[in-house]
Amino acid sequence: MPDSLYNFDNKLVLVTGGGSGLGLEISKFFVEAGASVVITGRGEEKLGEPEDIAAAALFLASDAAKFITGVNLPVDGGNSIGFQT
Repeated sequence: MPDSLYNFDNKLVLVTGGGSGLGLEISKFFVEAGASVVITGRGEEKLGEPEDIAAAALFLASDAAKFITGVNLPVDGGNSIGFQT
């Protein structure tokens, strides 16, 4: 298969269920392929408000983030690093 099939440079990808398991592995794939990735999860303790996720996606799609590529951005209020409110 051609390499361009897996080229996601300057693309924004939203992965639902990306906090663990297969979703996490898919998220890693997209990061390695050059995409900026926003991850959401189902667990209530891992979710923010829809506006939180939208703000992250809008930022990554904006000119302000033009030099940000291949980023894995969990929008989980710090849950993935053990932060608890």
